[in-house]
Amino acid sequence: MPTPFVNEPFENFDDPAIAARMQHAIDVVRTQLGGEYPLVIGGKKIKTDEMIESVDPSNPDQVVGFVAEGHREHAEQAMQAALKAFESWRKVRRKTAPPFCSRRRT
Repeated sequence: MPTPFVNEPFENFDDPAIAARMQHAIDVVRTQLGGEYPLVIGGKKIKTDEMIESVDPSNPDQVVGFVAEGHREHAEQAMQAALKAFESWRKVRRKTAPPFCSRRRT
């Protein structure tokens, strides 16, 4: 079950230790830029011949990665996987369901 969303506390980047941790995290992410990411349907990774380039909107010259391009047959597979998954969780009681599954009643 996913953990509930919580904002991260503010950090003081004037502190050299905090700034160093942040720079390290940025450096790690930079090593992952340009990766290829398959479709995931029903828990299965699906590679396709066509890829879509994803760029950083604040720096369009920076390629974030390449994602597999889905087609009509992938949409159908995703719908079938969703319907199958629905059968297993549709009877989950609201109190035990993750918070994102609840509906606000007016």
